[in-house]
Amino acid sequence: MDQEDHLEFLDFTKGLYEKALQFLQPGSDDFSILSGAILLTIGLEKLVKYVLYTKHPFMVLFSKIDFKYVCMLERGEPFNNEKTISFEEALKRLVELYPNLKKESQDINYIIEKRNYLMHNFGYIKIIELEKKIQTKIADMSEAICKECLNKKPEDIFTERVWEKMSNIRDAYKKADILNIEERIKLFKRYWEKRETLPCEKAEIPEKASTVFFQCPICGNEEANIAIELDYDVDVHRDGTIMGVWEYPFPLLFKCDNCIFTITDPDEIELLLGDKYDEVIFYEN
Repeated sequence: MDQEDHLEFLDFTKGLYEKALQFLQPGSDDFSILSGAILLTIGLEKLVKYVLYTKHPFMVLFSKIDFKYVCMLERGEPFNNEKTISFEEALKRLVELYPNLKKESQDINYIIEKRNYLMHNFGYIKIIELEKKIQTKIADMSEAICKECLNKKPEDIFTERVWEKMSNIRDAYKKADILNIEERIKLFKRYWEKRETLPCEKAEIPEKASTVFFQCPICGNEEANIAIELDYDVDVHRDGTIMGVWEYPFPLLFKCDNCIFTITDPDEIELLLGDKYDEVIFYEN
């Protein structure tokens, strides 16, 4: 193999992460999620082995070291196309070297188990559970490896563009309300279809608010509530007399009692209603 064709462990990690993120946008379908999960997990495996390899090349090989590997190392040759240890064993060795990674490694072992199942079996797998861990735990582990093992920021390893995208997706799954409304609806539809609880903040409709029905974009419930109140704008003259009072409706929140989808931001409610905003909000009280 020509040197220019040789990819190091870290080259694989960067390339696989970038490709995986194309499949792992919030709200992606099952097969996109599974494709991204496999690519991202293989990318993390390469990152773990990169750390071991840089410590000593023999750390990624099986316990019994053939003399030919000693000769290759002496000649400064890369171990091209040589069979390395499993991801499970590589992770175990990494934690032995860096005990602070033990906590993060527990979720990675779950991901490895499911990756192996996807590669070698068929049948039932709870995709949404794997999806949540893939979207959060691999980013957590990658960041921990960069800081603990390589003493670098993750953006210095994966490039700012890739790491920003990866960390944004992680944060979106940990706190869904940072997603824009369109992305959140896609993600929450996926949760609803998988019978998962929506991570929405709890909000109650104020007693003085008026309500109007609107179809929920997540579950299709046609009696989701939009709470509306009247706001007052008062123009006071210099002598203290009131010159005018204007009433106009103001959306307080959107709440579906069926799937618990809730929005409390007026601008997001306007985006949700779209062309029907005036029809719904400026209704006859």
